[in-house]
Amino acid sequence: MISIKSPWHKEFDEFVRAVQNSVLIAAPYINRQPVERLVRELHSKDLVQIDVLTNLDSTHLINGSVDAGALFWLCQEVPGTNVWSLPRLHAKAYVADNRTAIVTSANFTNNGLTRNYELGVEISDSRYIDDLVQDLQEYKQLGCCVPQRILMELDQIAGEARRIQVNTDSSTRSVYSTEIENFLNQLDDVLVDLRTLPGESRTTIFGRAILYVLSQYGPLTTKELQPIIQNLYPDLCSEGEQRIINGVAFGSKWKHDFRNAQVSLKRSGKIRNDGGRGGKWFLIPQ
Repeated sequence: MISIKSPWHKEFDEFVRAVQNSVLIAAPYINRQPVERLVRELHSKDLVQIDVLTNLDSTHLINGSVDAGALFWLCQEVPGTNVWSLPRLHAKAYVADNRTAIVTSANFTNNGLTRNYELGVEISDSRYIDDLVQDLQEYKQLGCCVPQRILMELDQIAGEARRIQVNTDSSTRSVYSTEIENFLNQLDDVLVDLRTLPGESRTTIFGRAILYVLSQYGPLTTKELQPIIQNLYPDLCSEGEQRIINGVAFGSKWKHDFRNAQVSLKRSGKIRNDGGRGGKWFLIPQ
């Protein structure tokens, strides 16, 4: 294990040069300069698989903390690239070929590589790397894979919002606030729709999340499970979205989908309840 201190762009370049087959990057903030650095160092390598896990939050997109345009460009430059988005992601990790990993406080940004005071470690012990990769793969499955056309759409909406921001003076600040709110809503709509692009229902997504949470926390009641799932998927768990039948509201739609997920998992023999209204849910060993 080797300590890595700022600035660590040289260590990053060496890390990328050693890549043979695959790179896995997890960082909630990503901007163009490190992406260009990655592509430059990989230019002579063929058939490299890149997986990027980030958080395509609407606020992050508009303030430039995460650059959807740079991610779209990366997909174009390195065809074997997949971008994944996971709300609440805070981890920063870089893995090459499942044999070298850097775990650090640094985001995949120019400031993270060259300016901020960051700390990290480089790991080469396969036991620890295997555990790390497994955790990141689980995070990927909790998130969603983002098609290139969606990255382009997100970049266009966020770019227009930033242009309005630059051209706004104090006399039109209230108009600006309303326009930015509209852009945030547009981005949120795209991100929520993204969840169903592969044809998965929210019930399926919640089912996968329930299995993950129970594997990490142990047995939990429904009352204990729900806030954890809501924190994991804030974009899918709006209390304002009601389930309406014949004009009558029957509670939050996401909780209805959540209950359907529990029932489906129980019927398929993946979880069980120890009984009673406040009973705990257990994973069933497969």
